[in-house]
Amino acid sequence: MQKMRKLLVVVLAISMILSLTACSKKAIDADTFKEIMEDKYDCDVDKGYKTDDMDECLLTAFDDGQYLVKYVLYKDAEDAADEFDRRHDQYDETEEDDDFEDKIKVSGSGSYNKLVLKRENDDGIEMYVVMIRSEKMLIRAETYDTGKKGVKKIDDIIKELGY
Repeated sequence: MQKMRKLLVVVLAISMILSLTACSKKAIDADTFKEIMEDKYDCDVDKGYKTDDMDECLLTAFDDGQYLVKYVLYKDAEDAADEFDRRHDQYDETEEDDDFEDKIKVSGSGSYNKLVLKRENDDGIEMYVVMIRSEKMLIRAETYDTGKKGVKKIDDIIKELGY
C-alpha cells in the first residue's frame, strides 16, 4: 500500500510538471516578434496582408529571400486553429503525390500545436517549414534549403521566438 501511494505521488508530480511546461508555450505579441527578428536577425519586418479575422500580420524575409517568417495574430483562437489545420491538410494532400517526399511531424494539444515539414521532390525543390500555433497566434517559418544550415537556421529562429 505504501509503494502504491508513493507511485501515485510520483505520477501526479510528473503530470503537474508536464502541465506547467505546456503552459509556458504562451503566444508572443507582435512587438516581441518584431524586436526579436530585427535585433537578433537584423532584418526588416513589414506589415503583411491582413484579413478580417486577423488583428496583426507581420512578414520578414532575409538572406536574399532564403528565409521567410510570418507572424499572425488572429481575433479568435478558433481562426488560428482552423488555419493551422488547413495548412496541415494542404501539406498532407501533397504528401500523397508521388513527386514529393515529405516528412511531417505534428505535436502539441489544446491551444498549442507545432508542425514540422521537410519536403523534397524529384526536381530538386526543397522546403523546410515549422509552424507554431499558440492560442490566437500563428508563426510560420520556412526555407527552401533542407540541408543542415537551412534547418538549423529555422529551428534557431523558432527557439529564439520561444518555441
